Amino acid sequence: MGYKERVKRALSVCIVVTLLIGAAPAAAGGERLRYREVIDQGRGPGTDRVKWRAYATDRSELRSAWERFNMRGELPRIGFERRVAVFAGTGGSSSCPPDLGGLRLKREEKRILVRILIGTSGAGGCTADWMPRTFVVSVLRSDLPRDDLTVRVRRVDR
Repeated sequence: MGYKERVKRALSVCIVVTLLIGAAPAAAGGERLRYREVIDQGRGPGTDRVKWRAYATDRSELRSAWERFNMRGELPRIGFERRVAVFAGTGGSSSCPPDLGGLRLKREEKRILVRILIGTSGAGGCTADWMPRTFVVSVLRSDLPRDDLTVRVRRVDR
């Protein structure tokens, strides 16, 4: 059994039906968002989910998401007068951890789409275990519409 089959089998009980799970890259549609990576931790809200996300516009929302995602250390400085924080996470093999693949803004859907790359890009296999991974990035408010936004996480095979 190959790596993809082992991971799919291991994650099949973790899938949350209400989340969109697609194989198409997030690069399809929308405009590319500039972002600054704030933190990347092997943490998450638990192993009962395949994807998780949050959007923080102030320190209180940041603290709430930080606690919910079981993040460690002090709260990062975001500079909320100019920026917002986006939390996006998923899980994958501990030997081939997920990587952040970029953010896109879909204005018509009022959504930030976060692309997370899973699997291996090199030779060799990945173990069939599962480890959470959360990325926190900041985005300039001036790059976003004033509307309320949602965050969608898209897992993409490399």
